[in-house]
Amino acid sequence: MTRNLTLLLALAGLCGAANRPVTDLKGSYVEARTADVFTGPCFANSEVELVGNLAVFGWRINQGSWEGVTLDGLSVVAAVKASSTLGDQFHSAYPVKSYLIVDQKASIAQRSALQQFAKRMAGDLLQDIAGISALPIEFKVDGDSIHEARVSLTAGTLAAVRTRGINVGDYH
Repeated sequence: MTRNLTLLLALAGLCGAANRPVTDLKGSYVEARTADVFTGPCFANSEVELVGNLAVFGWRINQGSWEGVTLDGLSVVAAVKASSTLGDQFHSAYPVKSYLIVDQKASIAQRSALQQFAKRMAGDLLQDIAGISALPIEFKVDGDSIHEARVSLTAGTLAAVRTRGINVGDYH
């Protein structure tokens, strides 16, 4: 009886998986915050509840689809304002307001898929979206390795992020 129940549950799981579209995305992600993300405890603790409540998230899909919609070459950006420092384990950052920017090159179906993708990736941080705009988004990654990579992200006139590669002086 237990064996039959296990087999039945396994088959039910396979049937459910067969109905879901396959999602296979390749691309880049950048996140910028108004606080130091990688720093020592003394410096980081001095920022808690004072800064770190603002963030910009950017995704560039080089290749792939989301829920059956092809997103090759498209981007989506989220600007987030939390009530407190994001990532603080002892104080809630909620409520959080956000603003979403989808690639203006995207079709209506692609814009919807980009919104759903961003919501899935950012979770509750995109629970309360105050607005959505379709704007030109430029997202470039230069550099051959993760340590040399430089990112340039511009979403219309609403958001811009520029990073640099790790330098020798950055090591402890």
